[in-house]
Amino acid sequence: MKVSKVALAAATVLGGSALVGTPALAQQQNQAQQNQQGQAQQPRLNLSRAEQAALNPLIQANAAAAAARQQGQTPDWAAVRALLPAAEAAARSNDAKYLLARVQLEVALGADDLAGQERALAALLANPSTPAAFAETLRSAQNNILNQRAEAAFRANDFATAERIYVQLQQANPNDQRIINNLALVRARMGNTEGALEPVLAQIRTAEAAGQRAAESLYQRAWRVPYAANQRPQALEALRRLLAAYPTPANWQLALDVVREGGGSDVGLLLDTFRLARVANAVRANEYLPFAASLDQAGLPGETKAVIDAGIAAGVLQASNGDVSRLLGVANRRIAEDRAGLAGQMAQARSASRGQPARIVADALFGYQRYAEAAEMYRLALSKGGEDANLVNTRLGATLALAGQRAEAEAALRAVTGPRAELASLWLAWLASRPA
Repeated sequence: MKVSKVALAAATVLGGSALVGTPALAQQQNQAQQNQQGQAQQPRLNLSRAEQAALNPLIQANAAAAAARQQGQTPDWAAVRALLPAAEAAARSNDAKYLLARVQLEVALGADDLAGQERALAALLANPSTPAAFAETLRSAQNNILNQRAEAAFRANDFATAERIYVQLQQANPNDQRIINNLALVRARMGNTEGALEPVLAQIRTAEAAGQRAAESLYQRAWRVPYAANQRPQALEALRRLLAAYPTPANWQLALDVVREGGGSDVGLLLDTFRLARVANAVRANEYLPFAASLDQAGLPGETKAVIDAGIAAGVLQASNGDVSRLLGVANRRIAEDRAGLAGQMAQARSASRGQPARIVADALFGYQRYAEAAEMYRLALSKGGEDANLVNTRLGATLALAGQRAEAEAALRAVTGPRAELASLWLAWLASRPA
């Protein structure tokens, strides 16, 4: 017997059903049914007489149950289920099994039987008689059920089951970022940081190998997973990749916050993070005043004034504000004397036995953007010794970076070790973002 797919759509009345948690399925099925009914030429299903005899009563009972549901009445799914064994025994061809699975899906939907829905969906997707367009709807429904099971397992702290299901989903939907993120989250909860990062980094590598950038959410996930596991080197490396792909002020602020957190009470490091924030156009509105106060305390009136002026120009500081007015007044009074004394300080630094005088005058020269002289003094401080080499190399690298001496800046920054290495790595990231 040949059964028209138009007749099938009218008989099974699947358009009104929807998987639990998947309301889009009903709309998709309705559209598929309308498309089928609107086509003049329909493929036909071939059934044997035995298959026809067993399936016809089943389809009629299913249609009656579906019609009752659409009319707000109670469907008689028990009558449909009673006819299933005979239909299952008779169905031998793919076409018959396709019709049978459609009804099994409808019955499972009517009974809110998630396991039955899964079985019917799997049968339909494995059946070559299932139309390709309908298969896409079925895959979406199957994915929704798997997501429900994975989420339920996650809520129950059954992370092994959640991971297994998300791996299955990710293999079927390799570009679905929500699935990738969920898989990473589950593995992170299992303590498997490397496994959590693997699907995320794979997506990033694929995009970058094609000369593109991955979605920002992937770069965000790539640093948050190791950060949560207290793996700072991996987190900072991922933050640098984030900055390379999305060098927004917000991402720079995020990266600098992580560095500040690792710096503890190091006032000098805090000051240097503010300097990089200013260069990267990432100073927050509420940071200008603390930045200027830190510079004032360090005895750097030139840079103090520059930061206050920048805050006023940005509209986030008011010259009439008491603290702003005080800092600006002090800076203005000191600048002339400070500038006049630089030459003498440089001479004294050259004749000093220790590096401290050279480092102090270099800091002042940096604030006045006299980068060539500042670099000379920082190098002198390194050669004379007695100073924190990591601090001096950080500032030397920043000075050379702003002076446009890229190779020399990179060499100085790569020489930084210890807690300041994180900040040095962000300066390197900023350098990498500049035109060659």
